[in-house]
Amino acid sequence: MASASRSLPNDWQDKTIIGLSILLIVSPWLAGYADAAGAKWNAIILGAMLAAGAAAVLLWEPYWPDFVTAFMAFWLAVSPRILAFTDDLAATIVASVTGIGVIVLALWAAVARARAIYFATHPAAVGIDPPVTPPGAPQRPRKAA
Repeated sequence: MASASRSLPNDWQDKTIIGLSILLIVSPWLAGYADAAGAKWNAIILGAMLAAGAAAVLLWEPYWPDFVTAFMAFWLAVSPRILAFTDDLAATIVASVTGIGVIVLALWAAVARARAIYFATHPAAVGIDPPVTPPGAPQRPRKAA
């Protein structure tokens, strides 16, 4: 299974998620909401968890951590409403935009990785093996190339 996902050159999504996670961790100081404790700790903890999820995919190559990362990003996107820090515009924008971006990237990477694994383990699905004709079916003459 590791060789199937190695053939997929779409690791850029997970690397981008790691970059966004690092920006999320430092965003309370960059965007000026370090005084809002709930928003600050939400950004720091979720940033670390998102980076760990994306790094797990890069290191061990399964596709299921991408779905966990997408779920954590969903929490990040809705957390301003749940944790009630919507009055801080910078924290709300950072959490919502980063969350939506990571959701898109994580699901994109998961689907691409799952497709690559499927096609690597089912070669007939990509047309490597010729289709099997049922016994007794008339054979079509092959065209000369």
